[in-house]
Amino acid sequence: MQEEIGYIVLGFQKEIPNNLFSDNVPPSVLTQLTDNLSNVCSSLENMFFTIEKIGKFSILSIIYPKSIENKVQNDYKLISLILPVGHSIKGDVLGCLQNLMELCNKGLMDNLKNMLEDEISQLQLIPKQKRERHVSERIGYIIFQSKLEIQNKFQKAFIGDFKTVYFISSNNSNIEQIDGIERITTLSEGLFLTLYGFDPVEYEVIKNGKKVEVVSSKVQINQSDLIEIKTLKTNELLKKITIGTISLSYTLDDLYPEIEKNNRQIKKKGILFFLIIIILIASLISFIINLTNQTKNESINSSYKSITSRTKSKEIDTANAEEYIKQSKIRATYDFSELTVSNFPNAVDSNCQFFLYQINNNEMLDSVCKLSPTTYTNKLSLKDTVLNLTTLIDGQTFYKTIPLDIIFPTKYYIKSGETLLGISKRLGVSFDLIKSLNNIQNDNDIKVDQILLLK
Repeated sequence: MQEEIGYIVLGFQKEIPNNLFSDNVPPSVLTQLTDNLSNVCSSLENMFFTIEKIGKFSILSIIYPKSIENKVQNDYKLISLILPVGHSIKGDVLGCLQNLMELCNKGLMDNLKNMLEDEISQLQLIPKQKRERHVSERIGYIIFQSKLEIQNKFQKAFIGDFKTVYFISSNNSNIEQIDGIERITTLSEGLFLTLYGFDPVEYEVIKNGKKVEVVSSKVQINQSDLIEIKTLKTNELLKKITIGTISLSYTLDDLYPEIEKNNRQIKKKGILFFLIIIILIASLISFIINLTNQTKNESINSSYKSITSRTKSKEIDTANAEEYIKQSKIRATYDFSELTVSNFPNAVDSNCQFFLYQINNNEMLDSVCKLSPTTYTNKLSLKDTVLNLTTLIDGQTFYKTIPLDIIFPTKYYIKSGETLLGISKRLGVSFDLIKSLNNIQNDNDIKVDQILLLK
């Protein structure tokens, strides 16, 4: 699908679809939009709107029920705008949908397709800055007094983690009786819960009664969401949070300080007992074989290494962890698309959490571990020569500044929201040279995933 606004005009009569017009629409969207909507069409509504997610596409629709006296509602028209992934709309999208419906109701069939496309051309696609999040199967509805209340939602194609949201101007008993539908009073956007040091092997996050995945230490949230954090082993509730109007951040100790404190105390006692047993065994062996003090020390070290190896202990000697991090030669390489962190010290295992921060503004880039040392970022440039690495080991935090090696590419793939001037500044390549190498006449005539030659 090209980066253009697609559209569908559907007419339904006695539950039989009549596909009038469609253009630039993926087959999967066209198939799923043919579902019968007669169960939500009510004579109480002249028109109502919907935003729906189908796969990676956002579907903005206006629905026009025809009145049938004292009978079950069967006839309606549906007009939908199809947005490509990662885009919003600039312009009066609700006004456009209503104008499209009026054109269809006038029945000017001969030139209708051209008139529809002329009307849609007044809108402009805008790349979204935020990454698309996981969509659930939730369905909701919003009662609005004025289109101004919902215009912003349609321009941004935003419905949070809902799959479908109906926007109606008055009570609609048909919509309200849909099984599992939720009444929505507000749709907050851009809210996140950040859980630093969160271990998905030990804990789980429940949002409004359903388990959710924690991606890069973050969970997307909406206002009034109920968040519960539980242990997987005992299902014990550690923290209950009701979301307000701002994003939230917690560390491991913020969430469950007593449990972590007790765990650390138990670990320390266990290690101490373990070491005492080792020393007794080593002392007995050294007494029997009557070795020198030097031989005895070597025997103790050998026994310690042998026993810890056999038990495959995951405990980390936090007293020496800071020294391990300082002495390690952790490296970061970046080719303007992938950031790879390598050479993690052997003393830290895969359970340790590493958080990368951009040095010049202390903005967190991502979290990595020994098992997944690669992250994607568009935020780094030639001026970034070092990064901050924050390491969480057994509840303790250690810091290290690591050098950043930038690998200059010969080709560059344009990403959503980028401009030639921005690419030129970030890569340190002459703006005019990029235009000359790629035979670009118009600065704005570039597309996502287009290849730029850089030398």
